[in-house]
Amino acid sequence: MIAFDARQKQPSKKKTYNCNRQEYRENSYGKRYYRETMERAKATGCALLAVEADILWRWWDAGEQSFSYPNVELNKYGFTSQQKNTVLRKFEEAGWISVQWRGKKSPIVTLLKRF
Repeated sequence: MIAFDARQKQPSKKKTYNCNRQEYRENSYGKRYYRETMERAKATGCALLAVEADILWRWWDAGEQSFSYPNVELNKYGFTSQQKNTVLRKFEEAGWISVQWRGKKSPIVTLLKRF
């Protein structure tokens, strides 16, 4: 039988951050990784890499399986909506995501499997 020593350090409580969620998101490892990946995608012209990184970031940011997927962020890195739609169709055919196409509106993407 193991005796409990009161002098031992008690497990610490979860670390709290003194900043709001937006500030934490901007400085998090995920956002840095996202930016680096998008820069690599831009340098190589690989729309697949850019869309994959953007989908994962939006999924994490939304906190839900389904989210709206506009072109704004991809346009900043030099990718077009046609390139985005091509990659989305490829991911949909592979069974990774489900896409609800809404004409001129941003499609709704649902993650079916983790990338």
